[in-house]
This record gives sequence, structure tokens and C-alpha cells, in this order.
Amino acid sequence: MRKTYVLDPETRELVEKKHYYQAQGAYIQGDIESIVSSIDGSVITSRSKLRSHNAKHGVVPYEEFGDAYFQRKAQERQRLLNGATPQQRRERTEALIHAFEKHR
Repeated sequence: MRKTYVLDPETRELVEKKHYYQAQGAYIQGDIESIVSSIDGSVITSRSKLRSHNAKHGVVPYEEFGDAYFQRKAQERQRLLNGATPQQRRERTEALIHAFEKHR
């Protein structure tokens, strides 16, 4: 049996769906407003169409990600801007080695 998870809006953590709804009591989710996909221009009129559209195009709504994800991505972006990624360090090292060998 496949486990499904939902994002708890208060804790911003992914919790198993059955545990979340047991703690919350009954919950009825209303329909969504029609939206136009920015990916392929199709009109999405229901949650089921949104789920199938997301699966087809391999996308996930941003609500699925917690704060930890966004903090980690911000740190990765900062390392990239500062030139601190392993690939950038390797390229600098290779450039220095090449410069030393050229001027021997």
C-alpha cells in the first residue's frame, strides 16, 4: 500500500495523510477555480485534472515543499554566487596549476 502525504499548514511539515485527517477531524475540500496552465496553455477545471496535468508534465505545486527546502536552496544559490561549489573550486585549482606550469 502506497503512503500519501499532505502538507500541514501550521507546521509546514509533510505528514501521512491518514494521521493528519484523523487529528483534524472531517475535512471537505472545495472545488478549485479554473486556471490556465503556464506549461501547455490547457484549462484546468478540477483537482483531478490538476493532478493528472502535474503528473503528465512532471511538476509539483510549491505547497508540497517545506521551509527547509527553500532554506537549503537559498544556501545552494549563495554558494554558487560566491564560487564555493566543488566544481568551481576544481576549475580554479586547474587554472592555477595550468598557470604555474605555463610559467615554469
